[in-house]
Amino acid sequence: MTGAFIKAGMCAGIGALGIIALSFYQPRWLIAAAERGFPELLFRVHTDRPLVALTFDDGPDPAVTPRVLEILRRERVLATWFITGSAATEHPELVRSILSDGHQIANHMWDRTSAWTLSPREFATSVNATAGAAAGGDLRTVLRPASGWVRPSAASWARRNGYRIVIGSVYANDPLKPPSSYIGWAISRMSSPGDIVVLHVGAGRERTVNALPEIIARLRAKGLDPVRLSDLLAANPTSPRRTN
Repeated sequence: MTGAFIKAGMCAGIGALGIIALSFYQPRWLIAAAERGFPELLFRVHTDRPLVALTFDDGPDPAVTPRVLEILRRERVLATWFITGSAATEHPELVRSILSDGHQIANHMWDRTSAWTLSPREFATSVNATAGAAAGGDLRTVLRPASGWVRPSAASWARRNGYRIVIGSVYANDPLKPPSSYIGWAISRMSSPGDIVVLHVGAGRERTVNALPEIIARLRAKGLDPVRLSDLLAANPTSPRRTN
């Protein structure tokens, strides 16, 4: 009996390690399975054009946003910023800077409270408050739920109200602050045409900021052009299938 418990514990431990590993590096089969299981969500855009969407979650943040904007200017890259309503309200000048540089802004809900934990009413309140937090951009049409996942009832509400729910397909779990060298390597290694890269640039994300020049350089070395989500969608505006 003791041996059975030990084996069960070992299997559980191996399974947990596997889940953790997948949160840092997503193989193609995992993204394909997610697309089949959740066809109403956008994980990537199906195109042969050598484009990947560069997207940032959280912020704007007074310590991080100016540094990211400077890197993007230097590299001549435009990106999509999924901003929180609370940060946008607190730092409207940073939102204006993002937009004036030609970047796209989109809705990342009011704060970092996991969308999965919210009731449908709380979810709607968070999204609507963020949509009214800043003028311009796509705060009323493009949404990435906080924490990346959303309850089916909330997702249905979002689609009924005209939102395209964007998850992404390339994620190095940078909120857990792996080394900058790993972030740069993993993002480039996982990326292929049509992918949507997810990075975090809220407060305390220095490792992500430090990795950004390497990410851009590695993507370009693979022949991939980092662009805004809107530019990637223009390569195939019907991706994914809409089911609402």
